[in-house]
Amino acid sequence: MAHGREAIERLAAIVNASDDAIIGKDLDRKITSWNLGAERVFGYTAQEAIGKPIELLIPAENLEAENLIMQRVLKGEWVSHLITERICKGGRRINASVTLSPIFDATGKVVGASKIVRDISMEIKAQQALRDANKALAYQNEEKAKRVAELVVAHDEKAKRAAELVIANEELLFQNQEKAKRVAELVVANDEKAKRAAELVVANKELVFQNREKAKRVAELVVANEEKANRAAELVVANEELLFQNQEKAKRVAELVVANDEKAKRAAELVVANEELLFQNREKAKRVAELVIVNEEKANRAADLLIAIAEKIVDQNNLQRSLMQTIDIARELGELRDPYTSGHEKHVGDLARAIAAQMGWNEVRQEGVMIAGYLHDIGKIVVPVEILCKPGNISPEEYSLVKNHVLAGYRLLKEVSFPWPIAQAVAEHHERLNGTGYPKQLRDDQICMEGRILAVADVVEAMSSHRPYRAAIENGAALDEITRGRGVLYDAQVVDACLTLFHDKAYKIASSLTA
Repeated sequence: MAHGREAIERLAAIVNASDDAIIGKDLDRKITSWNLGAERVFGYTAQEAIGKPIELLIPAENLEAENLIMQRVLKGEWVSHLITERICKGGRRINASVTLSPIFDATGKVVGASKIVRDISMEIKAQQALRDANKALAYQNEEKAKRVAELVVAHDEKAKRAAELVIANEELLFQNQEKAKRVAELVVANDEKAKRAAELVVANKELVFQNREKAKRVAELVVANEEKANRAAELVVANEELLFQNQEKAKRVAELVVANDEKAKRAAELVVANEELLFQNREKAKRVAELVIVNEEKANRAADLLIAIAEKIVDQNNLQRSLMQTIDIARELGELRDPYTSGHEKHVGDLARAIAAQMGWNEVRQEGVMIAGYLHDIGKIVVPVEILCKPGNISPEEYSLVKNHVLAGYRLLKEVSFPWPIAQAVAEHHERLNGTGYPKQLRDDQICMEGRILAVADVVEAMSSHRPYRAAIENGAALDEITRGRGVLYDAQVVDACLTLFHDKAYKIASSLTA
């Protein structure tokens, strides 16, 4: 129990230290919990907020939409990354990203809702400023390009006039040659006329030379105009380079909107502590049951002990809820970096548990493979967000960075004392029976059974869900894929159990909105 309280205290410390506002409310829409992040975001202290209606923080025009969303949450659905407005103390409004999740009691009944509110006002202002700057830059570039085009047209006009001058000079040269021919014919015995004719020939030759020099200068002017056109083209290239640099700055701004990796690590450590305490309590309950004997006196003492254990089991159930909420927090921190795969980890965990149940595993092992599914992509916190959210195909270099998430997840979880092989299953969920998987190219029985179940569940869920680089594929195509790989890539028993779920028991993967 001491370990459980310590784990819960650590969870409370993590929640309280979060930069995001984390708020709880009951079915009467009254605020029941309020962390330090909520004080920083909204300006109200916990004393001022707790017990107040949640409408204190919601603009009047958004109440109807908020009520519709809450109806979904009260049915057990999760709503992630809702972009809306919230009201702070003093009436100031902020842009916010809101994630809502149901709070369940020990019987699975929804008793309230939890909200994670992130103030994204500065991010939206920065994005708007960047868009305005890009628009201004684009306008400037268009104006520059227009001026360059006008300059090229003007240079073309000059070149055209120069060409016309060359033609005129050539025509004049032809006329002069004709005159020289006629002068030669007029040469007569008169010396004075012959001398003047000779001088006229010399003058014509001088004029031909001058015209040739003019043509040469015209050609040089054409070359100079071409040089100016080249410099104008270089200016266009420079403007495009500046635009690319602005886009790179926008990428870096987007990278700032991610979850803190250290918080994800502390959440994983809290998951470990809760799981260890749950396992210890179950072992204690088992040993107590064995102490019940025929002797009436001992039976009475055992009954008293069972009563005490029953009280502890109530606390254990509370710890179990805390454990699952902690796992959900760790999963949600990962999904903050990759909103396009929201709900993927939960869907994989749920399908993995259903496959294990179909294979006849007991509930303890089913729970272990479900938790491994919930955490199987936790290592993606090391993958750059622009790769996770990139539309279209990624390059081989980017794919090698994505593959690093397997070993990163293993390193996060390997020191945790789970009662199940969680870290090993996470490390092996991309291995394949024929040795073509990664990171270690394991084969056949070298891959743990939990890893084989996760491999099938991960492929089926990923192919059935929307991604930024493609639309969702029908379930039939995903089932065809695991059927083709049965016994070659994927474990035959696991594939058969999965096909039975979908074909005979109408199993369906939940939509992202209900994850």
